Amino acid sequence: MITDLENYAKKLGFKTELFKGDQKTIKDYISKGVPVIVLVDFGLLFTSVPHYLVIIGFDGRGFYVHTGYEAEKFYSFEELDRVWRRMGRVGLAIYR
Repeated sequence: MITDLENYAKKLGFKTELFKGDQKTIKDYISKGVPVIVLVDFGLLFTSVPHYLVIIGFDGRGFYVHTGYEAEKFYSFEELDRVWRRMGRVGLAIYR
């Protein structure tokens, strides 16, 4: 769970902010140099496939993320929102 990630980061001495937000929230963190971990759902129809993405950047068309399999994969704003909203638009910022 994302709260487990938050607790582990805190245990290591990091500051964290767990949030329920929107794309503007993510952009605000990224603009400050803070990557954001989001919980998304890649499932189809009635099957849920939860996964974490680390959002590291954005431009006028969308976000750049580390998927765990690919570095700097591009998701349009619409593509990311489609999989993110299924999990309640939860995000985690971790910083020093």
